[in-house]
Amino acid sequence: FDCPSIKLVPCGKQKGSTKPLTGLLLDQVMKRAKGQPAPAPAKTPNVIREIQKSKRTKGPSVFRIVTQNLSLLATVGVAVLAVYVAWGAYNNGWLEFLDFSNDAIIRDGSPQSGKRANRARLDVQSTANEIEKIIAVEGTPTWKELFGDAHQDELLWGTYRPQLYFGLRTRSGTDSILFGMMWYEATAGPFKIQIRHVTKTEDGLDFQWTYHNGRDFGEQYINDTKVGIEFTTSFVKVPGPRGGDWAVRVRGRSTTGSDDKIPKISLMFYVGIENQQHGSISLDVDTLPIHRPITGIATVVGQTPDTGDFSMSFHEPKKSSKGTYFSGVAINEVWQVEKHLRLILPKGSRRAQLENIIHPDSNTFVFQKFKSAPFEADVTFVGNAKRRFSTPNEIANAHQNLVKLLDSRVEEAKQQFDQRFEETFHLKQKGYNADQLRMAQTAFCNLIGGIGYFYGHNRIHIQRPPNEPQWGLSGHPHALFTGTPSRSYFPRGFLWDEGFHQLIIGNWDKEISKDMLYHWLSLMNRDGWIPREQILGGEAESRVPPEFIVQNPEYANPPTLYLPLEAMIARGSLSQHDLRFLRASFQKLAQNYLWYLRSQRGPVRNSFRWRGAHGNHTLPSGLDDYPRAAERSELEEHVDLLTWMIMSSNVLDKIAKAIDVYDAPQFKAIEQELIHTLQERYWNSRTNSFCDYDGTKNVFVEHLGYVSLFPMLFGLIPVDSPRLNHVLDLMENASLLHSSFGLRSLARSDDMFGTVDNYWRGPIWVNINYLSLRALNRYYTSDGPYAERAKNIYSNLRRNLIGNLYKNWKKNGGDLYENYNAISGSGQGQHPFAGWTSLLVLIMAEMY
Repeated sequence: FDCPSIKLVPCGKQKGSTKPLTGLLLDQVMKRAKGQPAPAPAKTPNVIREIQKSKRTKGPSVFRIVTQNLSLLATVGVAVLAVYVAWGAYNNGWLEFLDFSNDAIIRDGSPQSGKRANRARLDVQSTANEIEKIIAVEGTPTWKELFGDAHQDELLWGTYRPQLYFGLRTRSGTDSILFGMMWYEATAGPFKIQIRHVTKTEDGLDFQWTYHNGRDFGEQYINDTKVGIEFTTSFVKVPGPRGGDWAVRVRGRSTTGSDDKIPKISLMFYVGIENQQHGSISLDVDTLPIHRPITGIATVVGQTPDTGDFSMSFHEPKKSSKGTYFSGVAINEVWQVEKHLRLILPKGSRRAQLENIIHPDSNTFVFQKFKSAPFEADVTFVGNAKRRFSTPNEIANAHQNLVKLLDSRVEEAKQQFDQRFEETFHLKQKGYNADQLRMAQTAFCNLIGGIGYFYGHNRIHIQRPPNEPQWGLSGHPHALFTGTPSRSYFPRGFLWDEGFHQLIIGNWDKEISKDMLYHWLSLMNRDGWIPREQILGGEAESRVPPEFIVQNPEYANPPTLYLPLEAMIARGSLSQHDLRFLRASFQKLAQNYLWYLRSQRGPVRNSFRWRGAHGNHTLPSGLDDYPRAAERSELEEHVDLLTWMIMSSNVLDKIAKAIDVYDAPQFKAIEQELIHTLQERYWNSRTNSFCDYDGTKNVFVEHLGYVSLFPMLFGLIPVDSPRLNHVLDLMENASLLHSSFGLRSLARSDDMFGTVDNYWRGPIWVNINYLSLRALNRYYTSDGPYAERAKNIYSNLRRNLIGNLYKNWKKNGGDLYENYNAISGSGQGQHPFAGWTSLLVLIMAEMY
């Protein structure tokens, strides 16, 4: 049995043996159980020896058998009793007074180190068994049952392809319609074509959403400096049954500054469906020109289960006499259209025109227009067309009305967005200037514009023979509606990041946030595990190095999804649908919570350890290369994970109260016990900080950084505790975490500062600075002796952080960065990085 926190106390030793009697008895029992000969019986106590002497006297055979085997019977009896007592002690704490294991020792680095501390009052692992009684995951509603058809219709279409410079799709799994835009410089030779399609850092493009409301309107600019064109893409949707209608306008203007160098490009749009068993698509023309471009409007028609019969038109401006080149191709995966185009574009033509051919079984259609700046191109989509309109002329008129809508709706939607943004975040009231307001708005819009829809299987690690693949596909494909940290580098879902994304989105559009959160919770397997990276389908996999694709079901990630649920309850005014959502989420979160309790348990009672640590990296913690124990082992105890578990317990207790689940007191009990454990075991009085613990060497892991702050980040230090004052020292000392740009991830005085990847060993991260500001805000508004100091640190930190992000934003063309240099404050890492760096908006608004 696995009983790491129990040590059996010797109850005596045999003569001539240094081994406890209990150990010898267990050895003998185990060897007999394995069919091995037991060691020669040692001398037994005198009373039994006297009985054995009497065996010369004839007696009943049964008595002889008993007396001759009395030693063995005693051995077995004692061994069984020892196992029973040890197991009971492990589960119920019966032998607390006999426990001299590490978790009963004060580990504070003080002269009293080694003194026995108060034993844990509650075994969290045992209490976890009681939680299972209130969980009914099998009965939770599906996403469709919870949100309904009307909600799906409203959000069916969107800019849900963040990995492209511009693309749209439906949230329809294998039945999705995919639309995208590509371009390349038309004056380049066929062997120098550089197609712009998938967002790539090496392209050197500047692209930003300047407006996006998450539902029916968005506008972005894309500056291609190498070609010399700045694009503006506008998207407007008219909600209605089966996803409604939408229109797209792409404008281009020259940035060369010279009439002699007017850039010319090949602009291409494509549309395709992957599942022709459930849908169809074709070019809507009576007669096609033979190997010649289409003049006028090119229209594609088709049908899918979600959109019904649809019609999509590619409009040609009246002033243009040039036609539209086209190609119909059969592709198994529409997202690979760029790869296919490179094969079919003619090699001899300087302008590389499409072939104007429809191939058999085509499921993807590409339309090509050659443009010189300035130019304009419109695409319109009419959904559920044949049910709404009786003649082709009526459908054509519907397309023309959408074009007219673009002329008026875009400016109107901008004004509505500006008004709503101010009503939500109140930044003008706080006195920010126009540039700072624009920074906050683009930060927010890039987060919303980065929302994506993904569908496919996860690849899960499985132990197999060495010559076989060490992974398998998840049992069924998953759908995920999620934010993405960076469109050019991380265009997929991350569990660690998503909770922070939803803190922002939840303040803007609660219904969209609930939708996204429930998608995440629905990814959970039967054990309660959620993969930390969501790499669903071939398109997502194409952007990820192979070594990071397979997800290990033993590895966790910070459970940040609890944070936006806590924020939803704190905002109040919960509707009936909110409560229904919380009830369904509660069941799933409780299962997830149990998975953390059991899979991430530490080496001693009520401790926790991140699985998946290798060398200098603990990727599952989210803090990647943050320094941990010098020698990695299973005896590490991690303060940040313990803190996450306390936070999770607290949020589950709040949800239980909000939805009137009265039989769930276990969460509060576990929270209180873990807080007791945190304060008792992990405060190091030598460094005056909370520290990880290395059970191999029985020492604290003495690195001052973000991990040291975690208990304060979640308000786990009493407002009147001197320990709070010590943590404030860390935040205010320039040789430790304080800088003029924000809180560093590792103390500047630490030997590990700036080493290894220098990822979480110094750089300034906005998500942890946000949590720090949130905590300081709560501490300075409380009635405690350190409130005034907390207020001063809060004001300085907030001013420094906003000022540095603004300086970098101005300097670097409107980009936010993944993190910021600990010495200079310069932006570094991936960019543009909307993700959790857009917490800047909440920091400016002081919305915690």
